Amino acid sequence: MKYKEFKIPMIMCLIFLITSPIGQWVFGLAGGYLSYLASEILPFSAHEVSTELMLILSLISLIVFFYSKSKVGIIISSFLSVFFLCNLVLFFSLEYRKLPEYFYPDKYILGTFISIILLGILTILKNKRQEKILE
Repeated sequence: MKYKEFKIPMIMCLIFLITSPIGQWVFGLAGGYLSYLASEILPFSAHEVSTELMLILSLISLIVFFYSKSKVGIIISSFLSVFFLCNLVLFFSLEYRKLPEYFYPDKYILGTFISIILLGILTILKNKRQEKILE
């Protein structure tokens, strides 16, 4: 994976930033519904399981992004990574009240910046790993 292929995760992050006010509401509802579905299976409430579920799904999607070789896999895993990381920040802030509230879409903007940093680091590590394999 070349550094120029980092533009796929950057486009996903840009989409999340552009749609931030509406996107936070829609994607937050989708993340809340995933938490609700998990609470139906697990003996915990959706509020108790939401942050941990998003953390686990974020880690899985970041691992899938790191090992993806096809363009479709990179697109899907980068979208899911940004989605789960933004919901992780949102649910973390709702549950623990550790992040100050400035304005409505601030959680998704913070989650998007965290996603850009993590996906950039993974892209660099993936490129170095492939260079080491080719040597």
